[in-house]
Amino acid sequence: MKKITAKLQSIHNPELGWVSISFPAGEEELNGQLAKIGVPISTERNCKLSLPKDEITPFAPLDGQTVNADELNYLAMRLDSFDGYEIIQFQAGAFCDRITDMAGLINLTFNQNNYTVADKFADIADIGKRYYFDEHLAASEAALAEVDLESIGYNLLCDGKGIITPFGVVFNHGKEPEMLYDGGAFPQYNYTADHAFTVGIVSRGGPQASDAAAWLYMPCPDTCISKAVQRLGAGSAEDTEIVEVSSDFTDTAVYDRFFPEKETLHTLNDLSRAIHDMDESHLRKLEAACEFAEATTAAQITALAHIMDDFSFYPGVHDSEQYGKSLITDSLKQYDEELVAYCDFEGYAEDRMANEKGKFTGLGYMVYTGASTKLDAIMQPTPIQSDPAPSAAQTQKGQDETSGMAENPGTVQEPDALSAYGSGSVGSIAYDETPETPGGDQTQTEPGDYPGFGYSVYSSQPEEPDEDTQSQQFQS
Repeated sequence: MKKITAKLQSIHNPELGWVSISFPAGEEELNGQLAKIGVPISTERNCKLSLPKDEITPFAPLDGQTVNADELNYLAMRLDSFDGYEIIQFQAGAFCDRITDMAGLINLTFNQNNYTVADKFADIADIGKRYYFDEHLAASEAALAEVDLESIGYNLLCDGKGIITPFGVVFNHGKEPEMLYDGGAFPQYNYTADHAFTVGIVSRGGPQASDAAAWLYMPCPDTCISKAVQRLGAGSAEDTEIVEVSSDFTDTAVYDRFFPEKETLHTLNDLSRAIHDMDESHLRKLEAACEFAEATTAAQITALAHIMDDFSFYPGVHDSEQYGKSLITDSLKQYDEELVAYCDFEGYAEDRMANEKGKFTGLGYMVYTGASTKLDAIMQPTPIQSDPAPSAAQTQKGQDETSGMAENPGTVQEPDALSAYGSGSVGSIAYDETPETPGGDQTQTEPGDYPGFGYSVYSSQPEEPDEDTQSQQFQS
């Protein structure tokens, strides 16, 4: 299906005019366009819809109505998977049953096979074939060979039950439709199939069945999490529970190292961002790093994924002799195979291993070459400390923000920390970069407090450790 262009106007801020959006739209593109007309993140149907008058689109029954942009986008994503005949079925079904509401149209996308449309009458057998497929949803060539498709088509046209529509003659199969959408959480539908995790969440204390869940396809913008929470009627992400997690990474050791159902939505999202584009070799290296560091949480694995350059990995190396041979042969462009018998690979490797932070893992030998304090900070499980008392200016700022939210109850404000993703941070947790003081002096980092993760607390007056202390830290 080609994209459907529609114009939207805020019913609360009509003075801001209209925006033109092509559906289906990406999450960030959609939010950006809606922001231009003052439409917040909300489940409210708060936009007036206007469609082009020169063509009939699948959105036609909604023209002029007040709609929710996310519902409209979900409908467009469902329709985008349809072929030409399925689009005709959808439009004809909406016409026959006078379906003009958003929930009804979304549910129709799961029931369009309840309608067979005859629009070409030269081939009666093809009409019969369409009806047979719509009735049974699938059929083998052997089964079709035993069916008189031409008789089915002829009887359909002669029994007088067809409904003439602008899209062809429609025959209703009379099946009970599946009503999957009730205006709350969207039914599960993975539009792109390009995700690290598919996560089902329910409202804490509510129904636990997967058909009551809101679905997230990670990695995703944090606004997707906010919208899913809203559609469940939950107050915040903390008021939801993870009931199902599926992943293309379930057969990897990375997935086996933590319990997805015990993670938060944001730590799962951060991890999915970190591993989503990894190829097989990088994923194997991360698996080895997780075993090396004994990572057990999504936050720890995410942090390790961001410091892979601090590791040297020798896949398939499981003892000191193999390690020594790998070191020597890899460093030489050419060497005489006959000399191999005279080399003490094991002795060389053991000398090397005595002065580095390495470990044999199930996938090979892993060496950590970064600062010990950084790795310790990542892996240290420590409790959260209370935040310091806010200043008067901070208190006033918080009151102003709270007041703003009270004036706009339909909005959800995203914390900046949740989008602070990239080099040097996981969420708002600094794990990599060493900042500079205003005077240009480099500061020291030391492990801070964060559950199951650890973060860096910057000290403006660092203490220089003596050499013995540094050596002990490096070899620990």
